[in-house]
Amino acid sequence: MVSAVNGLAEVVLGLQTRLVDAAFAAGVPRVIASDYALDFTRTTPGRNRNLDLRRAFMARIDAAPIRATSILNGAFADLLAGQAPIVLPRTRRVLHWGSAEREGCSPLDNHRYPDVAFTPAQTILRSAYTRG
Repeated sequence: MVSAVNGLAEVVLGLQTRLVDAAFAAGVPRVIASDYALDFTRTTPGRNRNLDLRRAFMARIDAAPIRATSILNGAFADLLAGQAPIVLPRTRRVLHWGSAEREGCSPLDNHRYPDVAFTPAQTILRSAYTRG
């Protein structure tokens, strides 16, 4: 089962948990969680609500009796100049804080929508890509 939901705790934790329970009851061997985010496993808990929700769901699904896979794709590339402006063409600047070498920092990672759609499709076909 490939989950592609987004929202707050009611959706990320509640709805997604019900989907995993239903998938297990139906005999589905593996779930791809609705992570589609930067690598939140390398971030500091308590600093970003959305990443904390994904972290909490990861703990739930890792304890569930079903194999799980996460797709950690980084930000969607269109956000870099849109809703989360990192690329600022008018001022000819790119904003980025941190260092990939410093513990707890993630490198700047992003993908295009078609790439993110392709990745779960390929992943679900390969049984080796699971956490459990």
